[in-house]
Amino acid sequence: MEKDASAQLGEPVTAGVLLMASGGLKEIRRKAGTMGGLVGITAHAVASRRHDEPPAMTPGVVDHEGGGFLAVTPTRVVLFSVEVGKLRQKLGSPVATFRRGDLSGIELGKAGAGVSTVDLVLTDHRRYCFELSKPFTKRLRPVADALGVGITG
Repeated sequence: MEKDASAQLGEPVTAGVLLMASGGLKEIRRKAGTMGGLVGITAHAVASRRHDEPPAMTPGVVDHEGGGFLAVTPTRVVLFSVEVGKLRQKLGSPVATFRRGDLSGIELGKAGAGVSTVDLVLTDHRRYCFELSKPFTKRLRPVADALGVGITG
């Protein structure tokens, strides 16, 4: 996705991470268990594009549905939407753009077995909330290092 983001932005992406919607991994696991493994995950991903309910709003949490790809460039940070295909995900359009200094930190929490919450915290205290499978949390380190922010939690 880094190459696609670089092409859209016209500048190199130095770090990036694919993030899932809050509650998304739990729902995918639940549906996959009833539908049968990889076939169930794929079927649920395709079906969920049309049937997702918007999350309840919490003060300070930005109303953003779905997952996203966070791309860090030398001049800015861009959050892209992610389009779910039948077998793979595709980079969508930019949802939000920030100056590099606008992101004050990344908070990592626990959502459940094998799932971590990821909150992107802006300097004005707004938050973008996502989830990430624990094996993929190591992909947050290059993003945090590129931005010069810490990962707490």
